[in-house]
Amino acid sequence: MKLIVKGDDLGWTDGVNAGIEKAARDGILTAAGCMPNMEAAERGIRLLQKYPHVSIGQHTNVVNGRPCADPKLIPHMVEEDGTFHSTRYYRSMMKEIAVEAETDVLPYYEEAVTEIRAQLERFIQMAGRKPAYLEGHSIPSPTFEKALKDIAAEEDIIYLDLVSGGEEPDYGVYQPKDIGRAAMSVFSGTDPFAQFSADVIHDIVTDHYGVLSHDIARLLFHPGFVDAELMAQSSFNGIRTRDCMALCSEEVKQWGRDNQIELINYSDLKRKK
Repeated sequence: MKLIVKGDDLGWTDGVNAGIEKAARDGILTAAGCMPNMEAAERGIRLLQKYPHVSIGQHTNVVNGRPCADPKLIPHMVEEDGTFHSTRYYRSMMKEIAVEAETDVLPYYEEAVTEIRAQLERFIQMAGRKPAYLEGHSIPSPTFEKALKDIAAEEDIIYLDLVSGGEEPDYGVYQPKDIGRAAMSVFSGTDPFAQFSADVIHDIVTDHYGVLSHDIARLLFHPGFVDAELMAQSSFNGIRTRDCMALCSEEVKQWGRDNQIELINYSDLKRKK
């Protein structure tokens, strides 16, 4: 089988960048999603460009930091100071409208297009080329996803759906539907440090996500090192060190060899279509 191993949040902080680079250098990482609007984004891209086996995509971020577009053009997406509404803001909104399953927390298509395109322009400026794929970060909004999908089609970029699992129709890549929720499950208990001891290696080598039964699949991780900047901005931090360790572990590499797994990236996928 062929496997894409993706790491998200390149550019969030230098600590995250360093962990993703380690997973690329010493581990099995083959793709990394960059947040173009974050201050460490360009440094992250430069680090990853040293590893041609890793394709760099646009992990479009609209919940952290400042937008790439003029905040006046996306008034529904930002606070009074021009920074993005946070993930907590949207989660609170989702709880309030839980009874209305059809309600979209970000129903502003033109504003979404404006910011996605601004981040795409910023990505191209930093990387010197289009991203290998286009996807969203953190917000399960149908309108936001439609904007991403439309722009990806216009620009001939692979689109990755944040919301759904199963096989993608264009490339036949299997995405375990529960992998994001499994990563977040470390917060469901009462121990705030549980994420620092999550057994990511076990989940991979026991094929917890069922990728071995598919011809092409992708696994998603968040490798990174925890620095003060990340601690101040996100509670999703300790699991990053576990992901990084797992992707670089000999146990996981041996699992790949034992199962004759061919590691590929999104550029390979597009060439082989």
